[in-house]
Amino acid sequence: MKSRSVDGEIKLVGYYPNYKTALAWYLDPEVCKQVDNRDEVYDMKLLKSMYGYLNERGELYYIKYKNRLCGDVCLHPDGEMLAISGQTVTCEEYLFWLGMVCDNVTASMPDVDWSA
Repeated sequence: MKSRSVDGEIKLVGYYPNYKTALAWYLDPEVCKQVDNRDEVYDMKLLKSMYGYLNERGELYYIKYKNRLCGDVCLHPDGEMLAISGQTVTCEEYLFWLGMVCDNVTASMPDVDWSA
């Protein structure tokens, strides 16, 4: 499994099917709105479809922050991370933002075991 170290706290872990952990992220309406501009949460079928699509089109990783899986990212061959309001967001900007989001998500869901 391929992985990349971003810094002392953030590591990208090569994608593998870990749907139970990932579905918890996408059951949060705020996360779905921020990530995909969706007003509805994911179900297992949509989650698997999304991961299949992304895995075929780029390098798909889970994001491990402070030794906990807390999100995912797909690095596209053209180097673009994502675009928000027509502006490209760099990997560095995205990972900084994601660290803050991971802290908020884990703090708001204390009963979830994030060590998976």
